[in-house]
Amino acid sequence: MRSLGFTIIRVVVQGPGKSDAVLEFAPGLNVVAGASNTGKTYAWQLIDFMCGASRPPKTVALSGGYSYAMIEVRPAAGGVLTLRRALAGGAALAYAVPIDGVTGGTASETLSEQHSAQNPLTISGRLLLLSGLEEKQIRQDAFGKKRSLSFRDVAWLAFVDEERIIAERSPALSEQVIAQTEKKSAFGLFLTGSDDSAIVAQESAKDRKARLALEMSLLTELIDDRETKFRTYAVNMEQLAKQRERIAAEVQEASGLLAAQQSELDDVAATRDRAWSQLQAIKSKRIFVTEQIKRLELLELHYASDKARLESALEAGEFFERLPTGDCPVCGHRAETGADASASDQRLQEFHRACAAEIDKIRALSCDLGATLTAMKGEDQDYEREQGRLMALLARANAAITGLLDRRVSAADAQLSQLLGQQAFLSEAAFAANEVLDLKDRYSVAEQQSKLKPAKGKIAQKLGAAGMTDFCNVVGETLRAWRFPFEGNVSWADREFDLVIGGENRGSMGKGYRAVTHAAFTVALMRYCRAKRLPHPGVVVIDSPLNPFKGADKDGDERVNTEVQEAFYADLAADISGDQVIVFENTEPPQSLKAKMKYTHFSGNPASPRVGFFPGQSPPAPGPLPS
Repeated sequence: MRSLGFTIIRVVVQGPGKSDAVLEFAPGLNVVAGASNTGKTYAWQLIDFMCGASRPPKTVALSGGYSYAMIEVRPAAGGVLTLRRALAGGAALAYAVPIDGVTGGTASETLSEQHSAQNPLTISGRLLLLSGLEEKQIRQDAFGKKRSLSFRDVAWLAFVDEERIIAERSPALSEQVIAQTEKKSAFGLFLTGSDDSAIVAQESAKDRKARLALEMSLLTELIDDRETKFRTYAVNMEQLAKQRERIAAEVQEASGLLAAQQSELDDVAATRDRAWSQLQAIKSKRIFVTEQIKRLELLELHYASDKARLESALEAGEFFERLPTGDCPVCGHRAETGADASASDQRLQEFHRACAAEIDKIRALSCDLGATLTAMKGEDQDYEREQGRLMALLARANAAITGLLDRRVSAADAQLSQLLGQQAFLSEAAFAANEVLDLKDRYSVAEQQSKLKPAKGKIAQKLGAAGMTDFCNVVGETLRAWRFPFEGNVSWADREFDLVIGGENRGSMGKGYRAVTHAAFTVALMRYCRAKRLPHPGVVVIDSPLNPFKGADKDGDERVNTEVQEAFYADLAADISGDQVIVFENTEPPQSLKAKMKYTHFSGNPASPRVGFFPGQSPPAPGPLPS
């Protein structure tokens, strides 16, 4: 007995003063068949919508006046889950009781319509939990960028509409090329039970280009600043090293005259040099931090301006709302009343909510910005204190050196002071020159990297040959049970990412055959997961797998023959695994099999017990025969 997944029990559409539109289901095979234009497609879209799709069911004439829908599912692990959602879209209310037990006082929780890896209280998150697929990740591109699995990814492989079922592309892929990697990853998750959470993302070419461009821009600014500073020393960079060597030699020679105090003088000079180097480094850091603080303060002003503008808009709306009703003093027209006034009030309230939401967003951003600004100011204060300490240390070192030199012979004192001054000056110039050279080296490295084509990450597909063979075998067994005409076996084409049936690519078959083989792909995936004890919702919903179009019979593979149709229903009706298959079709299943399934007939005839999905549905309007 399965412990993962769920079974759809019923869907209901309700509205004030309207009779409920109800469609009930059961474990195993469920077939809803009948005439066109009786609500089968609407029912399929309703199930998809109640399972988290953003697009509501299409609006039809008989859906007018209905405002919300409910779906009741039974988790395989036990219990019940009922979701209530407005047909206009948005979040859903979740109840732990059947639909019939939901009242105004029934405890509920709100499930967001938008999937979020951080918030389990979503429609997607709840259905993933029931399916055993929560907290899974799938890969989005060749660089290993990932996102969390959504139930929309699951529904793509379990819910098939009448357009997708005859498409030439693989059942696992979409028409959007940019989504192919994540579609393949989701399919691989079903076949292996392993997601992509362990993959370490690599930097994409686009991100790498943007990073290097920003780095080169910042380095250019720093190089210009440091070169301007170096020019103030008026020394030749190429001769700087030789000048420092010459001055150092002269200092050493002059210091020989004062050997008694040389050791102490060297220590003080070393302290001075270290203090100076550290001081220059602190100054550089303060320049960077100060620039960042200026930018953040400017951004803070922008936030304050936006917030003030929105608050003014709110205040204007409130003032407008308080204006007395009556005739306009200019044109004499009476102000809106009744439904128009209500609509205006509703729009005004929506405007207020939108403004309030934007203000809240700006406040949150301002809060984050304020924290960042406070941190950076604190960092700047730390640098300022360190700068003061180093300047004091430098001053003490200079004073100590001066004191030592004052005790020297006047001639030696004058010579040594002059040499030390020149040495300090050249040391400062050398530090500035080294900064320029270092920044230019970093710029050169970034420039070279920007010209190199990055190696594209090669992340192996997790679909192993054994897993694909096992899945193809299940597809082959399913097609044989359906008496589908093919010889040989079923294999997998990596390039098309699709089945090869009896040596023929599935996508090259006629649309009638594509519909049946797409249905086999979907059902076989559920059977494969159940046999391998892998997660799956345990329900598939398929629209028009046997009769994708209406018209005269044609030779070849454009239309599914009666033998395949009967075998299709017989195989699914005989499945006692507990999995659920819901089929929407134009043609009825064999009379002998109806007792083995949950069968609902939409007659399109007002005289019959069930006209269509909506109560009192009129028969479909006659139209031209398909060509």
